Amino acid sequence: MPKPNPGESKEDYIARFMSSEEAKKSYPDEKQRLAVAHSYWRKHHKEMATINFCYNIPIEEFATVESDFIIAGTAISATITSNNHKFLPEVLQESAKSLIGVPLLIDHKNEVEAIKGRVFYAGYDDENQKVPFKAKVMDNVIKGMIKDGRLNSVSVGASVDPKNIEEDKDGTLIPRNITFKELSLVAVPAD
Repeated sequence: MPKPNPGESKEDYIARFMSSEEAKKSYPDEKQRLAVAHSYWRKHHKEMATINFCYNIPIEEFATVESDFIIAGTAISATITSNNHKFLPEVLQESAKSLIGVPLLIDHKNEVEAIKGRVFYAGYDDENQKVPFKAKVMDNVIKGMIKDGRLNSVSVGASVDPKNIEEDKDGTLIPRNITFKELSLVAVPAD
């Protein structure tokens, strides 16, 4: 049976599977063939390594507190992102504390030189269905860029085991058991 190719969209794979002579012969009933195609797609993507998600929101506050430069804002809200990931309130509530202690990076770069601070507070705001954060910024250049408004957005970096990703009937991916790995300062938010 045809398997998904690297980088192939779900729609392209399903169309290729549906028109495959091998699939037509094995599954002559079109509805059954479509169900099998979806099953192959899900199986292939659950076998992939850990999936990383990013979601971006503006920094809401900054201040110097006892000589520490602190930023505060929302790391992530319960929402459906533009890349079709649905973050549920109960999942964010369970995962919020994993943001505490993670590095504050630049542009999701997993490099020592990209560490510009550390998140020291994260919780869950049930009323607004979001994960607020506070982070200490330790880099003087970054402090200046935040103060003058050149840098005003953050983005979470998280991982989810593919076995903990559910696909909604409309194709939306719903991650569960999220572990936050970092919070990044970003120039242009993706979502």
